[in-house]
Amino acid sequence: MTNFAPVNQKSCYVLELSVRPGGARRGDFFTYNNIEHIRSILEQEFLSENEEARALFTYLATCYGETIALWVIQASKIVKVIDLRPYIVAHFPDGLVHKLDQDLLEDIEDGCVAEFDLNWEEIQQQIPVLQEPLLQPGEYLQLSDWSMAREIPESYMNGLGEYKEINYGMWNEEYGESIEEFFIAPDPG
Repeated sequence: MTNFAPVNQKSCYVLELSVRPGGARRGDFFTYNNIEHIRSILEQEFLSENEEARALFTYLATCYGETIALWVIQASKIVKVIDLRPYIVAHFPDGLVHKLDQDLLEDIEDGCVAEFDLNWEEIQQQIPVLQEPLLQPGEYLQLSDWSMAREIPESYMNGLGEYKEINYGMWNEEYGESIEEFFIAPDPG
């Protein structure tokens, strides 16, 4: 377990990949100060060579309504949230093409693996540059304003509250543990 030092008034990007409890559970957060680190995680998620992992990602993203959001935090305040689902397209073996912001699919086979297109250029156009000072490895911040979290009601960001820490790196809000065994950290710090 990493020991984190508290800081205030720092900026960072937070990628959230989550589903609310029910038939599946996930609450993964990736907090970095460089947008290329966020891109790396998205590519690991949606462009993975691991078919077993991609089958799970296919199910969560197309059938379960996974939250795929980028939170922009400037000076410890959420200033923007970008729903990334419109920029991700699933291509199924039967020829079906499905944008992730469309209605959920109901009848894909268990273990079905989609190929994904990630439109990084369009995503990047939506993302503001972070203001200095930036959150660094080994640090965490406490949000001073999280009211924008309400823009995605199913997000775990809604439940973080006044005293919740945003840790640099990868963490799981659902189980309160590291998820480093599932992803290669783009900035191991």
